[in-house]
Amino acid sequence: RAFAKSIVYHAKKAGFNGTWGPVVDLLNGNGPCSVSRKFGDSPEKVLFVTEEIAGVFKEYGFMSTGKHYPSGRNEMNIDAHMAESVSSQTRKQLLDDSLFAYVKMMKAGLLDGVMTSHQKFSNIDDKYPASLSKKVIDVIRDEGFNGFCITDALGMMGIRAKFGDAESKGLAIAAGNDLALTYTNK
Repeated sequence: RAFAKSIVYHAKKAGFNGTWGPVVDLLNGNGPCSVSRKFGDSPEKVLFVTEEIAGVFKEYGFMSTGKHYPSGRNEMNIDAHMAESVSSQTRKQLLDDSLFAYVKMMKAGLLDGVMTSHQKFSNIDDKYPASLSKKVIDVIRDEGFNGFCITDALGMMGIRAKFGDAESKGLAIAAGNDLALTYTNK
């Protein structure tokens, strides 16, 4: 709670009314991105922590954006920010595991938006990663989520290497993202 209050205080002081968080990703053993911003490998533990953070955000009129939707189990141990990463989780497996916290927070009114990941879910969409896939974004939409969707940065090599800048922007919006995060070299 103190961590979340600190985020709200400093962000509001800087003029912001929301953040890209909480991080709802599940730890994946010793895989990539096993950093301190992930709260555990158990969906229930991740829910406990992220629900507290999102609850504080809501209490102070601050928007939360769960990331990196859908944060599936990463069998390849490849950071999807850096290169193509594929999960074999099915829709049902996602809902029972990686999306457990997202759905619970959504139903509690604590999830204003999601930031889509660049991981591919081959059993849902074998062509596009989540950030460019209507099929993957529709998994949470079909559960009743009506908040906003934002891509993770499209300039990351996990997207850029395969789809390029112009193509990824159009695909991201067509997939159902409300905002495509881009970058500039200027």
